[in-house]
Amino acid sequence: MFSGISINEFRKKFKTGEGCFQYILDDKLAIGCACLKCGESIMVKPGDWHLRFKKCDYDASAMAGTLFHRCKLGM
Repeated sequence: MFSGISINEFRKKFKTGEGCFQYILDDKLAIGCACLKCGESIMVKPGDWHLRFKKCDYDASAMAGTLFHRCKLGM
């Protein structure tokens, strides 16, 4: 996703935590991802920084399954 990008370029691209969250959420919605519980790939965006899978109604963070999964980063 960010191969070949320096930390300075990354900081310029994502000035806020919200910008980073939005980028990851948009990317997941565009390419699709599977639910960690039921394997379903049909999802909707119910609220800020979360995805809801239609089959099981599980809400997953946009960060689930990424490098930032379970990281405690301030916004």
